[in-house]
Amino acid sequence: MKRLTFKNLLFSFMVLLLLLLAACGGDDEDTSSSDTGNDNSGDTAEGTEEENPETTLTFLIDNQTVTDGIEAVAADIEEKFNIKTEFELRPGGTEGDNIVKTRLATGEMTDLMWYNSGSLFKALNPSEYFMDLSGGKHLWIV
Repeated sequence: MKRLTFKNLLFSFMVLLLLLLAACGGDDEDTSSSDTGNDNSGDTAEGTEEENPETTLTFLIDNQTVTDGIEAVAADIEEKFNIKTEFELRPGGTEGDNIVKTRLATGEMTDLMWYNSGSLFKALNPSEYFMDLSGGKHLWIV
């Protein structure tokens, strides 16, 4: 049971990180006048700091979740893509749900969050507060 839970946790975190990478990705259609003409997009997902400027994302997670796997993936992403993840803990249960709903309503939500994917998630009005990233051309990075 623990192994299955860990796999589910790791898979869910990878999906959230995929959303994170998509949210931070640039628009390929817009080019600036300072473009050097060197187009290395698609050659590699890794690069120098100049190619991947330091980015910090915040991640809201309940304090009852085992975060060892999540922190390991976040450390790997920081190393490869120069994206730092700051974890913010919230209480579980009804109190945590109220915090999430309040922060969404006030616009003070973190960049990423760990939440129930069932009926509790539907109560958050996903079409208003979340972005569907399925089918995006940016998914090749992961």
